[in-house]
Amino acid sequence: MLYPEDTFKSNWDLIISVVLIFTCLVFPFRIAFVEEDDNTWKLINAFIDILFLFDILLTFNSAFYNEDY
Repeated sequence: MLYPEDTFKSNWDLIISVVLIFTCLVFPFRIAFVEEDDNTWKLINAFIDILFLFDILLTFNSAFYNEDY
């Protein structure tokens, strides 16, 4: 179980935020102007997909606080 004040969870959230910003900025440009991806971009896409999969798994195993603590 990961708690919200855990440093790993904070660092992981920062990494996912950077990946989301990268995705929001780069992929619309690539979709609009690049006809075919080379192997490097296919590898980057696969790596980002794996990061998002791990994020889903970590989110399902994260604690949260309510009014009763």
